[in-house]
Amino acid sequence: MIQEEILGQNALLSQWNEALSRGRVPHALLLSESGGYGALPLAWHFATALLCASVEGPQAQAICRTRCAKAEHPDLHFIFPVATTDRVKNHPRSELFLEPWRQFLTEQPYASLNQWYKWAGLEKKQGMINVDEAEDLLKKMALKSYEGGAKVVVIWEATK
Repeated sequence: MIQEEILGQNALLSQWNEALSRGRVPHALLLSESGGYGALPLAWHFATALLCASVEGPQAQAICRTRCAKAEHPDLHFIFPVATTDRVKNHPRSELFLEPWRQFLTEQPYASLNQWYKWAGLEKKQGMINVDEAEDLLKKMALKSYEGGAKVVVIWEATK
């Protein structure tokens, strides 16, 4: 997600760019919204900027931004509400839904939780972020970053 695609968040983008240029990025950010206001695209942009800030060279920068734009950067992790399906019988975790999530994220970044449920085939179920997800997150964060820089986790709909 590039900065020009983020609608109506100029003040936050300016603050973020200033913090990034000074090297004073907080270890955690909480973005709250009333649905459809762009917290997810904003978090995705922040993650991209942070992950690609330390990359040197225009070609490496372009590769980093492309991988982030496809939500495929190895140090970018997404956690979001999921539930069991015909394909995922038990212990649903975000990583088991990455392909539909990447498609959803790139095609509908301003979408709602109910739109995600419909997209992922979870319309009749209550999605949640469960204990298995927390255990997976702890394991992932204990590992060294793949590219030697920052590791970023975007938790969407954390109240679930």
